[in-house]
Amino acid sequence: MIGIPYLNPHIPRTIFFRNHIKYNFIKKIINYIFRFLSSKKDFNLSNGVNFKYVILSHFVSYDHLNYNNDFYFGRLAEKLGYKDVLFILIDHIGFDKKEIKQNIKGNYIILSKFSDFFDELKMFFLTFFKSFYYQLFNRKLKILDLTNIMRSVENQRISLKVKKILKNIRCNNFLFTFEGNPYEKLVCNEVRNIDDKINRVGYQFSVLRKFQHSIYQNIDKNYVPDLVLTIGNHNKKILNSRFKRRLSVHNTGFLKFRKIKEFKKKNIKKINKKIRILVMPEGIPSEIHLFIKYCLNNIDKRIIYNFRMHPIFKKSNFAKQIIEGDNSKIRLSNNNLEYDFKNNDFILYRGTASVIDA
Repeated sequence: MIGIPYLNPHIPRTIFFRNHIKYNFIKKIINYIFRFLSSKKDFNLSNGVNFKYVILSHFVSYDHLNYNNDFYFGRLAEKLGYKDVLFILIDHIGFDKKEIKQNIKGNYIILSKFSDFFDELKMFFLTFFKSFYYQLFNRKLKILDLTNIMRSVENQRISLKVKKILKNIRCNNFLFTFEGNPYEKLVCNEVRNIDDKINRVGYQFSVLRKFQHSIYQNIDKNYVPDLVLTIGNHNKKILNSRFKRRLSVHNTGFLKFRKIKEFKKKNIKKINKKIRILVMPEGIPSEIHLFIKYCLNNIDKRIIYNFRMHPIFKKSNFAKQIIEGDNSKIRLSNNNLEYDFKNNDFILYRGTASVIDA
């Protein structure tokens, strides 16, 4: 039940838009079976079984498959000593070994998108029957839903894979991105059950929103980190007030390298050329739908929309929707972030923290 995002969503507004997105469930199941049959094993490129640090991060780009350039933890592994660090990466873009164009530095395990057949079957049916049981006694929950079951299995799968890895190695510290996602709670519990001497460290790296409650959820001490690292005194103050001394919070700042340049200010009234708008939705399906719809409904010959996908969705069907539209006024951006900031006049956003850099 902890694995179901609907019960305690990381980003609450995903629930508000849920009913507006139509799913073809038969197609979803067929797609799930196809992906399961064609899935590959976890990619393992690591030496040894003793590590001082295990970092659970995210695979969103081949460029970040480098111990001194992780997408979220930056150069942390280099500073800790890359031989002492094992990265476990959650695959968001579909890892393909053939796409690697550089020597990989460091120890890596990239999790495949599926477990073995019996694990998948067990998780699916147990989640279904538990959802059915709780729905039976509380119909307001509305949790007996294929999407809920599959999303829960996705989160359980991550914790199961991490559990199997940690049972075969030894580590002193376990670090992970800390946003309030269900899998984070499940992983914390598995780590604690394997060895209660392992320090569990959550890295809170993004904006804390007003209605973001899942990160503060108090189920049991096994499901939360022992220590929280955050990005500034403002966030530290918020976290301390919400955790009420349950967790120790430290301000470490941004761990990844951030190169900020000053650009000349632009007077939009004097711009005679076409106006370029950088469109930056968050990595949320409902948000991307909203932004695509807005751009398509507001085509103007004076405006060019440069649509920048969150790295997780760069190869998704959402990107294809824009390309298939064959509209020269909406373009998909594959540029680096700094280039996009420099070559656009406006940024269109709702919740992305990148607006601060912009």
